[in-house]
Amino acid sequence: MGRGSVARALALPAVLLALYLLLPFAALAVALAVRGLRPSLPLFRPLAVSLGTAAVSTALVACGGVPLGYLLARGRRGLSVHALGILVQLPLAVPPLVGGLLLLLLFGPYAPLGRAIPVSDTLLGIVVAQTFVAAPFAVVASRSAFSALDPEVEAVAATCGLGPLGVFWRAALPGAWPGVRAGLALTFVRAFGEFGATLILAYHPYGLPVATWVAFAGSGLHSALQAAGLATAAVVAVLAAVVWVSRPRRLKPPREAPGGRRAAAAPAVVPALDLRLEGIRARAGSFHLVLDRPASGGRLVILGPSGAGKSLTLRLLAGVAAPDSGSIRFGPEVWSGPAGGHWLPPERRQIGYVPQGGALLPHLNCAGNVGFGLGHLPPGERRLAVDEWLERLGLEHLANRLPAELSGGQRQRVALARALAPGPRLLLLDEPFSALDAPLRREMGDLLLAAATVPWVLVTHDPVEAARLGDEVWVLVGGRIAQGGTLEVIRRQPADPAVARVVGIPNVFVVGQSPWTDPPGCRPGGAWCVLPERVRLLPPGAGTTGLVACRGRVRAAAPTGGGYEFTVLPLAGGGPVVVAAGPRPAVPPEPGRLCWVAYDPETAHVWA
Repeated sequence: MGRGSVARALALPAVLLALYLLLPFAALAVALAVRGLRPSLPLFRPLAVSLGTAAVSTALVACGGVPLGYLLARGRRGLSVHALGILVQLPLAVPPLVGGLLLLLLFGPYAPLGRAIPVSDTLLGIVVAQTFVAAPFAVVASRSAFSALDPEVEAVAATCGLGPLGVFWRAALPGAWPGVRAGLALTFVRAFGEFGATLILAYHPYGLPVATWVAFAGSGLHSALQAAGLATAAVVAVLAAVVWVSRPRRLKPPREAPGGRRAAAAPAVVPALDLRLEGIRARAGSFHLVLDRPASGGRLVILGPSGAGKSLTLRLLAGVAAPDSGSIRFGPEVWSGPAGGHWLPPERRQIGYVPQGGALLPHLNCAGNVGFGLGHLPPGERRLAVDEWLERLGLEHLANRLPAELSGGQRQRVALARALAPGPRLLLLDEPFSALDAPLRREMGDLLLAAATVPWVLVTHDPVEAARLGDEVWVLVGGRIAQGGTLEVIRRQPADPAVARVVGIPNVFVVGQSPWTDPPGCRPGGAWCVLPERVRLLPPGAGTTGLVACRGRVRAAAPTGGGYEFTVLPLAGGGPVVVAAGPRPAVPPEPGRLCWVAYDPETAHVWA
């Protein structure tokens, strides 16, 4: 169903509730139109009291409620955090009159705090009552806003050189600000309209809600209409101001990039990567990661299936996660010492970090995101650096666009420019192109090879991407480095069947269960594999001298960069066989064709 269809299906109950909520205000408007809205001067003093105390209460709630919402959203999950989240909402569950009675126990004229700090029947008493009743709105809204913000935004901000408070003020709070702002607006409105707790704790001086009650109790409904109309007008004005400030900003229309798409530059020369992981142990829930290996090539690719620990490895290198034991050394520096004895925070590691999806700061446009890590530069130099990186990655025509207005490939370009602009010593990329289509993945890979002149560690699950972008490959399986080296060597001699599948060898067979005769050296219970490019595809009747062959039928043939990849079902069973054939295969790529699939036993790799 389209969006319009869903909206129409839900229209009836939505309209009924909206009418129910608006009808009393419509009745008030009609009554005031008939009688005239002429609030007397005595009402303006209570209005000023309510506006002033609500503003002070909202400011106090913002100072504590927003950090509390962040703590509830980002704190370690546990019973204490859940209990705290429930307790701070208790003022919503009790009637305001009961809340006022509870406050009297603390701040009444005969209570210890009340004798030390006069609260009852003062402006401070109104603030105390409003803060107690209205604070949960800000806490709940802030918690929801921070929970909806991608945590990787904060991780990126830390790697851009910001300490914990800088991450909160410059990344977390601005990113969650629309939700936080809405919560503070609700807090102000609720504080402005607070009556029950205020009536018990601070009857004098009058705020507008208490003045409305006094008018109603003394002279009836018609006498209270002026105060009710004034209160409603004040709330509408406040909410209208919030909506006006929160309106979507008008973006400049995009213009075409001058000169069209840039041609990819030659790959940059990258220095060697001096990175050593020694005895690293880390946990994420029930998952255990074990790393113990030095890196030698300038471009390291960590290859593995989902859940192997690739992203956790990158977070350990970035410093946004800490190992339980072991050490991480980069050049002469110790980033993480043995047994947690030394720890270099992420803001001091001078790295560029590109998480999955890019994690762009939602409140900044492209230029702001690219320059986020350049706060140490004078404004003029920062502007020149931003312009340079926007131009180098073909983004200058999108400088004023917000992340929500960008395509997936554009967001990845911005994230890459942001990571490279501060001049990092190491670049960390977590599956940066996983959400892109194949042509765009290749284009982004070429762009990375041309733009990055520093060593990098790139995480991927794609063997083709690993071959293009890595000098050295670590194959991560089940939280351990199962094998390392160049991808070519790993493919020729994979350490075990799991490694073979990760590096793109589909032809893995258990001894005695393959469609062919097993190669020499096989033992019962063992396994063996053969590369798709080592399997030959022959037409019916072709000679197979010196080869081990079986008859099969083509199930599918997919075009690749250099030819076709055939999937053949052997007639004798034993599972499908994948064959990499050239641009002019001996068998037409049509499903159902009979053929021979054969391999040379000397090209097979056998595991004991």
